[in-house]
Formats: sequence, structure tokens, C-alpha cells
Amino acid sequence: MVLKFSLERVNSAIEIYNLDPEDIVNMDETNFYFDSPSDTTLAKKGAKTIGISDTGSSSRCTVMLAVTLSGQKLPPMIIFKGTAAGIIAKNELPQEGCANDYPGGIVYATQESAWNDHRTMLVWVQQIWEPWCQKNNRKKC
Repeated sequence: MVLKFSLERVNSAIEIYNLDPEDIVNMDETNFYFDSPSDTTLAKKGAKTIGISDTGSSSRCTVMLAVTLSGQKLPPMIIFKGTAAGIIAKNELPQEGCANDYPGGIVYATQESAWNDHRTMLVWVQQIWEPWCQKNNRKKC
């Protein structure tokens, strides 16, 4: 059975369950390729060839972003290619209490294909969702 969800049904559910805009969160994920050559080039008029520099790499990570209906942003999460107990996770990614070059306020994880899976989703729930609920006194989380 396929259920159709319309904006009217969602708005009706919000009203029926008396949900606050902070109780409704949209979370999505997207690939981010490390080598993204531009579609635009600059060259002198009449040039016979135009070179495009890229590394030829298809390396990527997954970026997970979430925002509430009221517009409040939850911390982002970035998933790199690697194993949970591998070199990248142990030596490269930020560790609690250690200074590094990675920006703060972001959760970092690894997965064999740089995808979001069951394990990395649990990381998101434990390190982003639950702390956000506690910080914002959300009782319906």
C-alpha cells in the first residue's frame, strides 16, 4: 500500500498532535565530491584549446544536514570513507579533547563507502539528535 503525503496531511498532523515547529525536523544527506571542476572556463578570445585542471579523483564524502520547521539548524555530520576503527578514524578525525585543524561544531564519522548506514545513523542520533533534544528541552524526541 502506497501512502500519499500532502502538505495538507502534514499540516493536519501537526495540528492534531499539537507539535511545535521545533519538533519537526527535516534531515537529508548528499554526496560532496572533493574534485568538482567548474563548468565555466576563462580563456583568451580565439584560443584553440582550453585546459581544465582537476585531479581525476572521484573521492567524496557524505554530508548530513538537518533543520527544524522553525529554521533552527542542527549540527552537520560528515562521513568520510574508512573503517570505524581504521587509520582515518583513529588518527585523522577529531578526537574528544584534542585540538586539530577540523572545524568545530561538526560531527565526523567513517564508513567503508562514505555512505550513511545503520552505524553512522546511530552516530547521528547519539551525537546530534539526542544532545540537541536535551539542549532544547524537547520532550517529544
